[in-house]
Amino acid sequence: FRTLRFLEMLKDQGNEGYKCREFLRCMTIVNNVEFEKDDQAAYASTSPDELAFVRYAANYGARLSNSQDVFNTRTIEEKFSSFQAEEEEEEDDEGVGANEYSILFQFDFNHEARRMSMLVAFKDEDDEDRISLYTKGALDVIQPRVDLARSPDFDDVLAKMEDDLDRGARSMFFCRRDFSLKELYGIF
Repeated sequence: FRTLRFLEMLKDQGNEGYKCREFLRCMTIVNNVEFEKDDQAAYASTSPDELAFVRYAANYGARLSNSQDVFNTRTIEEKFSSFQAEEEEEEDDEGVGANEYSILFQFDFNHEARRMSMLVAFKDEDDEDRISLYTKGALDVIQPRVDLARSPDFDDVLAKMEDDLDRGARSMFFCRRDFSLKELYGIF
């Protein structure tokens, strides 16, 4: 389902909108979702959580249009600028940008690490080349690895999440780190 507040945040051209779009990209990139028999209409995954993330992101304009292929890319049709009914979206391609994300390295989820990451190269919203590590995982795994000073609202999010957890909800955290080519050459 779509919430009006999140839709309004997506339209924002400032920092809030940017963070929301990055959140949806992360949900669409970092997963093990594949297409059933090369059919772009039906997704398949070993995890219902993975399917839920990809479908949620598609509802807000980040639709996975092909899964990893032999060239190790994912294509995401990004239509964040307009939110018509599903029928209108299929007829009107205005605002659709198909962005390719080249998977440079994939760190698969396992129960020990409790996170999954993908190092990807792509063109950002300003048409600049970018290399980013997108990660999703459990709070206790992600929190020590991120700079919380860059997320001033983290304490509010954490308080809300703890209320949800007390009611039996599950949580997943998403984050991104950008790299320069110089940094990557030093790592590899």
